[in-house]
Amino acid sequence: MRAEQRVWRTADGDLVDDGHPDAAVLAYAAGDELTAADAERYGLRDKQADEPETSEDKPEAPAAKRARRPANKARTPAEDK
Repeated sequence: MRAEQRVWRTADGDLVDDGHPDAAVLAYAAGDELTAADAERYGLRDKQADEPETSEDKPEAPAAKRARRPANKARTPAEDK
């Protein structure tokens, strides 16, 4: 599960939203992956989190948009003189 906004940890160890007056330390930035324990404690447990994502869930990129391998620019050393 990813954090949609910044999540802060209080001095007691609780997780709170951004802007909460008890926020002490940044626990997760926006887009960071939350641990399963913190997601449950924070009440963000997804229904789909129990099921791991498979390659069937993500469509494969079209062949025209796949990244090409960079050219091999390594030079072979010249013969010793």
